[in-house]
Amino acid sequence: MTASPINVAERFDIPLPVWLKDCLYSPDTVELQPGDRQLICDAFRFAHTLHEGQLRKSGEAYIAHPVAVAGLLRDLGGDGIMMAAGFCTTS
Repeated sequence: MTASPINVAERFDIPLPVWLKDCLYSPDTVELQPGDRQLICDAFRFAHTLHEGQLRKSGEAYIAHPVAVAGLLRDLGGDGIMMAAGFCTTS
């Protein structure tokens, strides 16, 4: 299976944390295991597309919650699979 290329012109409708921007746009600055970067990027894109237009009760874009969960897993030392799973959270 061939990894999909990262489109540097790609833009998202929410502010992205630095670690996710680096993952999406600056592969040389991210310290991840081989294949994890693509997995994380694909999981984020999937979740972003799935939740596009959905808002939380607060009015915030729904995708902000899965991004925060993935970031917490990253901060706790989670690997790429755990971070990708964080994008699949619901609440």
